[in-house]
Amino acid sequence: MNFLLIGALAAALYNLTNLVRGVLLSKNDRKLWRMLVPNLLYTVSFGVSLFSIYNQPFQLFLAVVPYITLLVMTVLMWLGNPRHIRMGQLCLSSPSWLIHNSFNFSLGGIICEIFMMCSVILSFIRYRKDGFEK
Repeated sequence: MNFLLIGALAAALYNLTNLVRGVLLSKNDRKLWRMLVPNLLYTVSFGVSLFSIYNQPFQLFLAVVPYITLLVMTVLMWLGNPRHIRMGQLCLSSPSWLIHNSFNFSLGGIICEIFMMCSVILSFIRYRKDGFEK
C-alpha cells in the first residue's frame, strides 16, 4: 500500500509477487516451476508498470534495478544456500531497494532495508565462517 500511495506501481506489484514467491519457495523441493512462476510474475509486473512510467526515464530506472535483483534473489532462494541468500540480500537486494526507496522518499522502506542489512551483517557475525550449513 505504501508504494501505491507514493506512486511506485512497479514496487507495489513486486511486493505482491514477493508474497507468492514466499509461499512457493517455502517448500524445499526445488521444483523448477517454483522458481519460474515468481520470475514470470515479476516480468509481468514490470511490463504492467511500464505503461505508467514509460515517459519517466528515472522511474523506469528505479523499476529496472529492483526487477533484476528480484530475479536473481528468486534463483538464489530456490537454490537454497543460506550463505548465498544472505550475500545476495546484503550486496544486491537491499542496496537496490535502498536506492529505490531513497529516491521515492519512502521512509518506512529506507528503515526496513537498513534493518535488513544490519540483520544480515549480524547473521554473518553470529554464524561465523561455516555456521550456515550446520
